[in-house]
Amino acid sequence: MSAQVDRALIGSKAHATLNVFELESIILELQNKVAALEAQAAAETYTAGFGIDISTGVISSTATEPEYLFVQPNAIESGYVSFNPPITVNGVSYNSVTNEFTLKAGKTYELEGAVYMHTTTSSISYSFVFYDKTNNASIGSEAYQRTVNSTGTTINQPTMNAIISPSTDIQVGIKDIYGATGGFISSRGFFKVVELK
Repeated sequence: MSAQVDRALIGSKAHATLNVFELESIILELQNKVAALEAQAAAETYTAGFGIDISTGVISSTATEPEYLFVQPNAIESGYVSFNPPITVNGVSYNSVTNEFTLKAGKTYELEGAVYMHTTTSSISYSFVFYDKTNNASIGSEAYQRTVNSTGTTINQPTMNAIISPSTDIQVGIKDIYGATGGFISSRGFFKVVELK
């Protein structure tokens, strides 16, 4: 006994009837067309905004948390600021022996820092800067402080800032430009690295 189906559901021959073999042939043809369309869609190149992946035809989130590092100063060692253990860190490699952190090639970072020193000697100037130790180059703006001199003048620009996109991985430290002496109050200073997305 053969099953029947209204041809209007198929669309090309209204109200005609099909037997099981004809129906199976049509289904197979439709399945082949669907498979060809899926293969074509998978092969196409898609462009999407940040955090979206539609390369397989399915929208999904690909966003990852940005890299960051937050440390506070501890002392000056061999011309560079040393740090206390990181308060918070994600993805930024930090070397507590050399007091360097690694910025990765192809990423963009914002750097920010401030130093507070005490027990200083009159007329001493203090200046610090983010320093690319790999390429021996300063990064961004310098922090500059001077104790009150004999005329009562105080010069104070305590923060340093930079935005950098290294082309190769680099090691970065905080360089003491003038050979500062004195102590830090760690809770009043900081160095921050944040990857910009």
